[in-house]
Amino acid sequence: MWREVKKYPIKEQYALCRCGKSQNKPFCDGSHVEIEKTDILENQKRKSERKTE
Repeated sequence: MWREVKKYPIKEQYALCRCGKSQNKPFCDGSHVEIEKTDILENQKRKSERKTE
């Protein structure tokens, strides 16, 4: 049995959140960009720390 829960405006394209940080779930709001920047900086820091050991 189908039931109508919520209507969304018809758009050409939607992006679903896969990182879990979106404030507009189930849709992407771009929060992953900040997460990716943080991950990249942490990885660079770890690599430089390993080189100095």
